[in-house]
Amino acid sequence: MKRIGITNVIFCLLIFLMPVCLFATGTQEQKEETVTITIGIEAWSEADAHVRNKERFEASQARIKLNVDKIPAAAYLPKLMSVLTGHTGAYDVVVAYQENFRLFVESGYIVQLDPFFDDPDLINANEYDLHDFPDPLLGKLSMNGKLYAIPQAPGWQVVFFRKDLLAQQGLKEFPVEGPTWDEYITAIRKCAVDSNGDGAFEILGTMNSGKNHPSQMQEVLTVLGSLNIPIMTEDYKVTINDSRGIDLLYQFYTPIREGLTPPDPSAYYLPDIVKALQTGNLAMALAWNSQGEAFATPEQTDYPIPEKMGFSVVPHHPSGGIHAPRIWPALWALAVSADSKHQEEAFQYITWFTSKETAMEVLMNGGGVSGRRSLLEDPEVLKDRPIMTSGADGMASWYTYPPIFENFDLLHKYLPSYTSKIMTTDFSKAAIKAVMEEAATAVEQFLRDHNYK
Repeated sequence: MKRIGITNVIFCLLIFLMPVCLFATGTQEQKEETVTITIGIEAWSEADAHVRNKERFEASQARIKLNVDKIPAAAYLPKLMSVLTGHTGAYDVVVAYQENFRLFVESGYIVQLDPFFDDPDLINANEYDLHDFPDPLLGKLSMNGKLYAIPQAPGWQVVFFRKDLLAQQGLKEFPVEGPTWDEYITAIRKCAVDSNGDGAFEILGTMNSGKNHPSQMQEVLTVLGSLNIPIMTEDYKVTINDSRGIDLLYQFYTPIREGLTPPDPSAYYLPDIVKALQTGNLAMALAWNSQGEAFATPEQTDYPIPEKMGFSVVPHHPSGGIHAPRIWPALWALAVSADSKHQEEAFQYITWFTSKETAMEVLMNGGGVSGRRSLLEDPEVLKDRPIMTSGADGMASWYTYPPIFENFDLLHKYLPSYTSKIMTTDFSKAAIKAVMEEAATAVEQFLRDHNYK
């Protein structure tokens, strides 16, 4: 009788414990289940960096696999917006550009990152060191004090200059914070060399706009921004036609019209600028920091001249100061989709990719400069990439975008068709004034069309 009782007890215990064991096993299996996250990204070198580091990331932990959807440039924005507006959840990680950041946040397409940073199971916040990124950079990716994205590839415009060519004309090197516009334009005139007097300059003073109209518009905004003139104010008052800006635009474009730079800005682009600097046929240029790679690897070029190159932030105006918001903020940033079913894993990936170790790999092998202070100030980095010295001041001087959702359309599809007319009309201050008045009228109409007025 006792033996039967003991047997019954054991049987009952087994029946009771079996679900517990099964639950524990299921939990363990669930915990180890493989998760695949997808990043949708435009097919440039920034995307290549994710492909290149895919195996490193997957080897760093056991659960998360990565899929990189590299989308051709022309198809990128339509496909991304289709995914976001359709709430398909196809992308766990999305790239936010500065032009569409406000739209993404206020439309609820991406999520706040602060709760993830507060979770010690997801990240070692001290080791990651979010505040290694400069405040102006994080500020561009925050709204109402909340962080929504992490920088992968901030970009800034830089004055590239040949130190030897400036010295030959008795000119000092530009300081890292940049020359004034007067100093820059004076250097253009002095460095341009036409030894035969036939108008065919052997050395050009500078190069400016590239082939596409947005580049010319960016120049206009750089000039206006140096005077603290935005496209519009926070209450949508259009100011792009400010008379002070028209005066400085005339001063800026006069050397171009005098032939001290290539006569047709549409006939060259960034590789042409780099080559002309390398061959000594160009004294200066306004270009992107990414072009500095050409001078960081002299063994890969026929013109090993990095010691002759200098770099500074773009020119400023005394009335606006060295940190006037004038530099076009080219910024690729990584965000977590609000429709992702794997938000924690997406967050773990973007913080792994933007960690100090991976940021260094990307800097050295292509795909962005991260913006981390520890890289911008690293002596070993600066030895090969002196252009990085302009990074902190460059990001502190980023242009302030208009307070609207439709910045991408305004700045890439709409406004450039007006500002580019400066280089195609009869050149005079009156002609520039007419162009900017037309641009201001067009911006007013754009605001009305989108119900801001």
